[in-house]
Amino acid sequence: MVCRNKSLPSEGYRWRSHRKIITPAFHFKILESFIDVFEKNCSILIKKFEQEVGKNSFDVYPYVTLLALDIICETALGTEVYAQTNAHSEYVESVKDMCRIIMERTFNPFLQNDFIYKLSSIYRREKKALKILHNLTLSVLQTKRKRLLSNGSLANQDECLGIKKKLAFLDLLLQATVDGKPLSDTDLREEVDTFMFEGHDTTASAISFILYMLSKHKDVQEKIIQELNMIYADDTSRSCNHADLLQMKYLEAVIKETLRLYPSVPLFARQATEDIIYENTLIPCGTRLSIFAFGIMRDPDLFPEPEKFDPDRFLYKTRNVQFPYAYIPFSAGPRNCIGQKFAMLEMKATISKILRVYEILPAEPVHELLLSPETTLKSANGIHVKIEKRKYALGTKINAQTNRHSEYVKSVKFMCELLMLRVFTPYLHSEFLFQFSSLYQKEKKALKVLHSMTESIIQQRTDDLKTKSPLVNDEDGIGIKKKLAFLDLLLKSKLEGSNLSDREIREEVDTFMFEGHDTVSSAISFTIHCLSKNPHVQEKILEEIRSICGFDRNYSFSYTDLQNMKYLEATIKEGLRLYPSVPIYGRTFAEDIEFDGILYPKGTIAIIFAYGMARDEKIFSEPEKFDPDRFLNYNTTNQYPYAYLPFSAGPRNCIGQKYAMLEIKFTLAKFLLNYEVLPAIPEQQPILVTEATLKSANGVNIRIKRRNFMT
Repeated sequence: MVCRNKSLPSEGYRWRSHRKIITPAFHFKILESFIDVFEKNCSILIKKFEQEVGKNSFDVYPYVTLLALDIICETALGTEVYAQTNAHSEYVESVKDMCRIIMERTFNPFLQNDFIYKLSSIYRREKKALKILHNLTLSVLQTKRKRLLSNGSLANQDECLGIKKKLAFLDLLLQATVDGKPLSDTDLREEVDTFMFEGHDTTASAISFILYMLSKHKDVQEKIIQELNMIYADDTSRSCNHADLLQMKYLEAVIKETLRLYPSVPLFARQATEDIIYENTLIPCGTRLSIFAFGIMRDPDLFPEPEKFDPDRFLYKTRNVQFPYAYIPFSAGPRNCIGQKFAMLEMKATISKILRVYEILPAEPVHELLLSPETTLKSANGIHVKIEKRKYALGTKINAQTNRHSEYVKSVKFMCELLMLRVFTPYLHSEFLFQFSSLYQKEKKALKVLHSMTESIIQQRTDDLKTKSPLVNDEDGIGIKKKLAFLDLLLKSKLEGSNLSDREIREEVDTFMFEGHDTVSSAISFTIHCLSKNPHVQEKILEEIRSICGFDRNYSFSYTDLQNMKYLEATIKEGLRLYPSVPIYGRTFAEDIEFDGILYPKGTIAIIFAYGMARDEKIFSEPEKFDPDRFLNYNTTNQYPYAYLPFSAGPRNCIGQKYAMLEIKFTLAKFLLNYEVLPAIPEQQPILVTEATLKSANGVNIRIKRRNFMT
């Protein structure tokens, strides 16, 4: 709640005593209990936004206003008003009406006179609206007061379940006293009404302007996404918690920079409580001073390049030392906004939730704001943006784990099975015969799905690269490198002059996708099988992982962390020695070669049996034994440089082997941190089959047990 200049229409002792009562309501423990209220209501907003996906533009402000009203009612009154799902209820319409009436009276001199105002139709509208608003507040208040009188307290614990309940702002006020006496119903109603009106309109303004600025600055939006990815890792759909919100440093800087440019309350007042001499001018007691926050925060003496949207200026807290009152979106001094921490948490929860689901784009045609200082800063022509569902495979997510039956996932699976079938079915080798089979039609359908997605992404990423979004991997303002997908690098190369065609790019991506997922899944599966049979190895890995991250189940491993996992890497290498993902492959002689007195002419296909070579006892002692230690001090490469070749060798070796090792390390580290791997019951030995990659005909079966926190 980005507040105005005061929290009560009161002076002196009364204001101070009430402020003292209100302050505990914003203790961080109380604020932490409201996170699930933010989360629940933001989820409703996300669903409401779905109807706007794909449109050229829409006004975000009406949506965000209803969100803010839902949140403020539940946190202030402890009552749900369902503003987002019932936008035309009497209560919601009355809130809207009162906001309009306050604005009309503020900017119409005639209506500021109470006598004239009471003769107007607006006054009758106000009475009707206030009756509806006050009736709800008083109804809730009386119910809670009765409970307080009968139970002796508004306990925040469910007696039956022992679950803590949230204490609303009103609950805390009901238990407070001034000079030993409880607040009157009128005092309580005024406090709650103030909190509600100042808390929903100002926050709605702030969130709307933040979304607008993000639509104009894709680079800033991407930095926020990078930060969110670090916090949520792979679990992007989980609810946020208080700790998550505190980690969002860059998002906080974005919010602060938006509030600098578009303060929810651009102008507020203070009254001099004593005579003041300022620059040799006497300002008498009682003088009302207007503070133009909007102008102060665009002063180039305080903020260099003041019209530039630059969140980085708030990442370092050294600039406001000389001017402590330069940044005042929440006002300042004793009468500053008491709810600013509440507001920051609400804005972080809302913006982060939206950005995890939607990409915010500029409206089409471009929308320019017409600022209008009403009770809060607004835009007379709305705040329009465009949204699209956020994508992530080839730089885009396909959500294979959560949507395994999607057309894309099914097509990938089918193509892998078809490739295997054609390799091991001689008559299907013939293109002529294959085209008459039912498999050919299925292949066409699957390839259409796969190629359509790849080509769509290629086009989208090409457009981004050519226009508004350069694909660079420079460090950003908070030391986070932007990710360049494999596809981005190919496109960048093409635009910089290479002669790659779109077809060649698509073929490269398809190769990377098919070879990159099936081989890695094979490696991970067989390594986990080996660990289930070797608990002592598993314990050594766990010890190594915990030396890096302790007992934090949700720890997000860095590149350096993965590099330090030496024993895990040795385990993976030993797993690949016994179960190489590609157990057999071929090479064609590019020239005549003589070997052991035999001439092999150019064009001869040589078959390399990697599976057998890696189990040769002349090269690896006790070859059937699973022993990761052999790779901690691996010195056989000098004698047999091509003895270990799960990634092939020579110029045509696996170009993605470092990528694969990082992926396997990360997956196993995360998995073993949370689960103990045990042998299946009854024990099952894999029945190896050579398909496109090494697999087990009877699956790779294990048991898992969730680790206790300290074991």
